[in-house]
Amino acid sequence: IDRPLAGRATAALKADGTLEAPRLHLSMRADDLDADIRAGQLSADLLAMRDGPGWSFEGTGDASGLTWPGSPDLPDALAWTARGNIDDGATRVAVERFTVQARDAELAATGAVDLAGALRGHGTIQLTARDLSRWRALAGLPLSGQLSVQADLAMAEDVATAEIAGQTAALSTGDTRLDALLGPKVDIHASVKRDAAGALALEGLKVTGAHL
Repeated sequence: IDRPLAGRATAALKADGTLEAPRLHLSMRADDLDADIRAGQLSADLLAMRDGPGWSFEGTGDASGLTWPGSPDLPDALAWTARGNIDDGATRVAVERFTVQARDAELAATGAVDLAGALRGHGTIQLTARDLSRWRALAGLPLSGQLSVQADLAMAEDVATAEIAGQTAALSTGDTRLDALLGPKVDIHASVKRDAAGALALEGLKVTGAHL
């Protein structure tokens, strides 16, 4: 480790099942962690199981007492879950579901990546914020309302695309002129492409609101 690290941590690994179908359990705990990010408590529980020609995995974890250097308005607590599978050669990874929850918001993702040869993959990311007022400090605006965003992603032959759709409900920004322009319900649709050279292009954008 090339940086200062302080705190207490424990880990326990347990194996059971059979030789044909082994199961590995890993439990980790950390208290008063002080690194780039500080945490009062971290925990994670992971389970890997032999599943046909590969392994399936699932896990849960949470963190509390978080402090983010330079970003004090980020959440001080979060929880996550993960479930998926990986083949024996580690050439294909599939995430059935991955979630992170904090401040009445959830980020959820599913997808698969093929690592053999040219990188190929697809996935969906969904963000749901049920109470935007809990993100006011981070946004720098007295927000309120709800937000949902979905991005459908695809990659093949070093070209990546994203189709993005978002919607608000009962939106208020605290700016009367902006609120009059947008209204409480705003719909956003965008198409983004990254070519093999790494250049990004916005291929489509549509925003609809009360006076848009």
